[in-house]
Amino acid sequence: MLAVAAGSALAKDSPVISDIEVRGLGRVDVGAVMSRLSQKPGGRLSTEGVTADIKAIFSMGYFEDVKSEVVVKEGGLKLVYIVKEKPAIRRVDFHGNDEVSDDDIEKAINISSGSMADRKLIEENAEALREMLAGEGFPRARVVPVLREVSAGNMLLTYYIEEGPEVRIDEISFEGNHVFTDGKLRGRMKTAEWWFMSWITGGGYLKRDVLGMDTAKLMSYYHDNGYIKAVLHEPEIEYEDGYEWLDIKIKVSEGRQYKVSGIAFSGGTVYTEAEMLKAIKTLPGQVVNRSLLRDDVSSLTDMLTRKGYALATVRPDFRLNEESRTVEIAFRITEGDIYRVGKIEIHGNYKTRDHVIRREVRLDEGDVFDSEKLRQSFRALSNLNFFGDLKVNPKPDAWRKALDIQLEVEEKLTGSFNIGGGYSSVDKFMAMVDMSFGNLAGRGQYLKLSSRYSSTSTTYEIQFRDPWFLNKPVSFSTGVYQTERDYDEYETLTNGFTIGLGKRFREYWSAGVGYRYDVTTVRNISDNASSLIRSQEGETVTSSVSPYIVRDSRDNYMMPHKGTKHRLDFTYAGLGGENNYFKWSIDSQLVIPVTKRTELSVRGRYGYATGLKDDPLPVYERYRVGSVFTVRGLRDIGPRDEFGNYIGGGQRLIFNVDYTIPASEGGSFKWLLFWDAGTAFDKEINMRYTAGAGFKWFAPIGPISLAWAKNLYPYEGESGYRWEFTVGNMF
Repeated sequence: MLAVAAGSALAKDSPVISDIEVRGLGRVDVGAVMSRLSQKPGGRLSTEGVTADIKAIFSMGYFEDVKSEVVVKEGGLKLVYIVKEKPAIRRVDFHGNDEVSDDDIEKAINISSGSMADRKLIEENAEALREMLAGEGFPRARVVPVLREVSAGNMLLTYYIEEGPEVRIDEISFEGNHVFTDGKLRGRMKTAEWWFMSWITGGGYLKRDVLGMDTAKLMSYYHDNGYIKAVLHEPEIEYEDGYEWLDIKIKVSEGRQYKVSGIAFSGGTVYTEAEMLKAIKTLPGQVVNRSLLRDDVSSLTDMLTRKGYALATVRPDFRLNEESRTVEIAFRITEGDIYRVGKIEIHGNYKTRDHVIRREVRLDEGDVFDSEKLRQSFRALSNLNFFGDLKVNPKPDAWRKALDIQLEVEEKLTGSFNIGGGYSSVDKFMAMVDMSFGNLAGRGQYLKLSSRYSSTSTTYEIQFRDPWFLNKPVSFSTGVYQTERDYDEYETLTNGFTIGLGKRFREYWSAGVGYRYDVTTVRNISDNASSLIRSQEGETVTSSVSPYIVRDSRDNYMMPHKGTKHRLDFTYAGLGGENNYFKWSIDSQLVIPVTKRTELSVRGRYGYATGLKDDPLPVYERYRVGSVFTVRGLRDIGPRDEFGNYIGGGQRLIFNVDYTIPASEGGSFKWLLFWDAGTAFDKEINMRYTAGAGFKWFAPIGPISLAWAKNLYPYEGESGYRWEFTVGNMF
């Protein structure tokens, strides 16, 4: 409703407006309304101006009624605009959506709590929901918005959704493809035809966003095989059988295949042509591969940004020869200026102290910028495990020739108090109570108090670790513990403490030394125990020193995607006490990215232990192989005593090959295929082999894993397979 009530005041000689007032505002700011008005205090009252102002206020979309009135005052007129605000939406609910989540729906609309109850906006969002549901495979979905008043000026908006049947994909076909078959192209798509196992795989249904990504993926596939002019047209979708089935047809224009005739560089002065050729993988004679070319551009750019040329650009130009179907690739290099590191600013760390973050940054203010050191900084900060989200934003300042670095962190909870339980195929049922502080007082220190109980062991432990002891790049750790463990033929009770120092040097290397002192009692020896076990009955003291060296280049300690880890350990026991022995071990892991999200991990371990000074190696220091942590699916691999009881070996050799496939977007849930081999031995090596599948889940309560392991060469009386299961924060 638009109304103007000016009365007799609007005479031929317009009076002066002395004041303007807006009445009826609640949520809308008065300044927002005033800024739309053409009528101003001190100006002449105009009927046309008031009418225009009412239309301008109404067009803001916040009001369902606007009118005006004039109040005669001494010295002029007071112009009053009277508005009635549209009610506000207090809450937006969704009802009836079973297959599509509320989170996905909320991403598709732009109306939320606090929005005005504008019917046009509400209907526009209903239509956006219909389009989104059609894209998710529900082309017959119905969406009905309903508004209900819950209090004065507050409305509840509910979108009632009837998804209808999910349309299944009957056939995916291609037209115009001659180089690659339909099956070859379909095999590279996530969108798939429906089959009887689709209820498990989740495939066979139309998701328009996924289909769009599939089209782009197929285009890249052609471009990576030399068909640089290939074009895939918009998929054609045809519904059949009353919208219960659909067919997808994708038309392809392949073009001709091109090969690389030569490589050239221009504009580069920092590196020689030979050095740049060595850095790229595209070579003359190969078919043109755009993905490989993008990697080459990244490699060349990275070479320059490591030298301080922070804004360097590399652009490949194609010089096509249609007759020979070849392409000469010329890399045009613009080096720009050398930049130094400007200010390093940290935002979002409400708990972690600035110096804890800064000491992990491999660049200092004033240094020549180095992109490799920036990546190393990100890796080091990520591996602190203090932050749920971490962004490193370089901001160049061309005037100062400086690159300011902004570190934006989102801290996560690093302390926990857990009372719970779990199960493992080694310790069976387990209960635990522990309290840990992963970032003690924001100083980056670690403190943990824990107690664990299982059918085979009981452990109490206090651990403390400071990675920068006395604000120096030296780690300090200490702990006290008590462990009681029940073996088949005997029990052990151990009380002790540890203390250690470590030093990180260069980027991936660290070394250190630890000291351990403990008292172990061997007791409750069974009647059929071997003479080796019987000879060690009673209390013995171990005083040992253990130096180590590690090289770890993995990109993430918890869930690595690439990199290597090599660790060499030595232990000498004999610094006092009854036990005298020597142990050394090597542990090497190689993680190879197979695709952008999957990886192959190859790990090998060898250990050797022997008694010294004519003393036998303590039976509880012998290597035991066969568990979820060594060779999955087997137990008690290696030497036995004269009574057939398992005693472990003085040496061990273990190999593990794991192929992991993420099942969730964040990668915290991963499918697993594995092959294990290993044994404990004294002299003769008798390797045992298993293989299987399972999953790992890095859950909030701790890692959870389930694996089915096949015994590849079972002995007589052995089971052919075993389930391996762990849950909770296991040892």
